Amino acid sequence: MPARYRLSSGELKTLSPAQKTHGQLFSIGVSRFSRAALACVISKKVARHAVDRTKLKRRVRAALLPLLPALPAGAYVIYAKAGSTKASNDEIRAEIAQLMKRAAA
Repeated sequence: MPARYRLSSGELKTLSPAQKTHGQLFSIGVSRFSRAALACVISKKVARHAVDRTKLKRRVRAALLPLLPALPAGAYVIYAKAGSTKASNDEIRAEIAQLMKRAAA
């Protein structure tokens, strides 16, 4: 993901409460922010091993790449839910696209 779209951990801590959109595999929180910025949060409850958390983050970021140019300003935080590690790439792409469309509206 390009650096201009990344949300740093410091910025993540200072965000105002988010409006959340829920799906089967992910939830997306949207807060007011000066630019379009994204972060992906995967807890140890969802994926116990660091390898699995990192792999899921990569898959989510790959699903977000085609959506980046059309995003309005805001901080988008994607939270993984249980079962998201076993989902296929197509399922992840479809759900991320659907949730981002709902969250950006």
